[in-house]
Amino acid sequence: MVPATCTLGRGQELPDDDTFAVVRPDGMAEGGSWLGVPLMVGKRVIGVICFLSKGIAAFSPESAQKASVVAAHVAPAIETTMALTEASHHLEKLALLNELASVASVDIDADEASSRIIHRLKRIFNTELVSILLLSQDV
Repeated sequence: MVPATCTLGRGQELPDDDTFAVVRPDGMAEGGSWLGVPLMVGKRVIGVICFLSKGIAAFSPESAQKASVVAAHVAPAIETTMALTEASHHLEKLALLNELASVASVDIDADEASSRIIHRLKRIFNTELVSILLLSQDV
């Protein structure tokens, strides 16, 4: 099976000579064609667009050039989307901290506080069940 994604972290710096290693994806049958085009923002590689074909020599230099042009336009949009997603996650964490702080500062009983916190956690993590287990110093 051909892997669908690769994890590159924050991006990899390219050498100054702009050389790329071409690797046959795991599980790709011999005789097929593969074209990989880096998704670059500046000199950082943030990903790769992979094209696979069962045909031999299915990708011409023109195909590679066309894919490079597409990648040059797609990469900044992908990076922006990734940055916005990361910012959204941070905002969710801040909202949770704000909720916890407001629960702690309001004069409500422990059951109501727990209920509010659990409701918020369910919504943030899109799950049906949340448990909060507390250690007791009495044990």
